[in-house]
Amino acid sequence: MCSPSSSADRARSLAAGSILIDEDPLAPLADLPGAELFILEHGSVLGPCAAWFIRTLWAQAAQRAYQESVELFRYAHRYTPHRLEQACQRALLYHLEGLPALRFILAEQLDQLPPRPDAEATGQLLLPFADS
Repeated sequence: MCSPSSSADRARSLAAGSILIDEDPLAPLADLPGAELFILEHGSVLGPCAAWFIRTLWAQAAQRAYQESVELFRYAHRYTPHRLEQACQRALLYHLEGLPALRFILAEQLDQLPPRPDAEATGQLLLPFADS
């Protein structure tokens, strides 16, 4: 199941026991619990130490996500849930990720600014001299 296929059209040769996750059509990329299970199952093929490292990486990522989520709740307590939602909306609008972006938006009260009439919905300024 986890070993690479032996088809003749494979472009590159692989070491015995190698796994090509990127090329596996069954890899659940958008489903986090499914992705974790998929990776853990495939990691066990590499050996017990590699599987331990993979489990540790997932545990560290889960701990980091938990801590950042708690920090997000603290922002809601400090600034109000409405302001936090507005800051998240603004961060998503400008494709910003992470707590530092939210912290900046809230600290500078950018979440309370109205949208600019001279900007597109994405925030890109419309220049009056630019041709369409």
